[in-house]
Amino acid sequence: MITPAPFSCTNTPSAWMMIRAPSSVLFPGWVTLSEHYWETLAERRSLGIMNQVVIAGLLLGAVLYAQPPNALKLSGKIELPNVDGRIDHFSADVKGHRLFMSALGNHTVEILDIQNGKRLHTIPDLEEPQGLLYDPASNHLFAACAKDGTTKVFDATTFQLLATVRFSGNADNIRYDARNQRIVVGYDVGALGLLDANGRRLGDIPLDAHPESFQIEKAGARVFVNVPNKEEIEVVDLAKKAVIARWPVTSALRNYPMALDEAHHRLFIGCRTPARLLVIDTETGKQMAYLEIVGDTDDAASNAPRSLFTRRNKLPCPFFDFFSPFAS
Repeated sequence: MITPAPFSCTNTPSAWMMIRAPSSVLFPGWVTLSEHYWETLAERRSLGIMNQVVIAGLLLGAVLYAQPPNALKLSGKIELPNVDGRIDHFSADVKGHRLFMSALGNHTVEILDIQNGKRLHTIPDLEEPQGLLYDPASNHLFAACAKDGTTKVFDATTFQLLATVRFSGNADNIRYDARNQRIVVGYDVGALGLLDANGRRLGDIPLDAHPESFQIEKAGARVFVNVPNKEEIEVVDLAKKAVIARWPVTSALRNYPMALDEAHHRLFIGCRTPARLLVIDTETGKQMAYLEIVGDTDDAASNAPRSLFTRRNKLPCPFFDFFSPFAS
């Protein structure tokens, strides 16, 4: 495990900051989300008058996890004036070099041009946007909102509102079910909502409590769902539209982020109390190991078999953990 390295918090206006690995790393310059993996980090720092948003593009290549923390270098930043408050989830348009950012506390979704380093557009007046999903096949952007429970569907070119799906409350994480070409939304006190690419409701799958992060198998029909209020991972069969297993989370509590290494049958669960990363066998549901991580973890990303990344969600400064849990 590489020692987590803090990125300094400075008293500056809101900005989108890019960090990249040097060209000596296996994949020179930036790599895109679908080509290898890059994950975003959003960190709010309360400064009374202004906040700073930091988003780190991380090259998680075959060599990066062996590099010291200073292998990450500041590449540039995009200023985001008038964006205040907490930032939540993101989605990427890889081909179009765009990043979609949920500015939950600002009640907006910000659309950023990564290649040219500028903000392209702001979608205003959203009721605490949380999860985002860009669907390149339909060119639709889905935005799940906490306060009114809606998921709004936008044309991702004109940003015209195309549809509003009303859930019973707290629409949160969104994933794409590639096998069935459906959008999956976690919401309210316990359910996964199924939508088509135009936002039409296709059904619901009941859960035992509010779902946090969840991951969908590509080769199978299962969804792994973090349900922290029940201290468990619930396993859903998409074909049956039902929970088929409940795996207790016993060595730590508040299991929020999740990453899946499907090929090696490993699920990585970030817990906040205490701050641990649990490794779960997806064939048995049993814990294989755990690692100490930074506090108040909120996101996890796997680039199996190369590396794993977690990030913290608390003030005042962001921290990263880099792991090589895939090595023999």
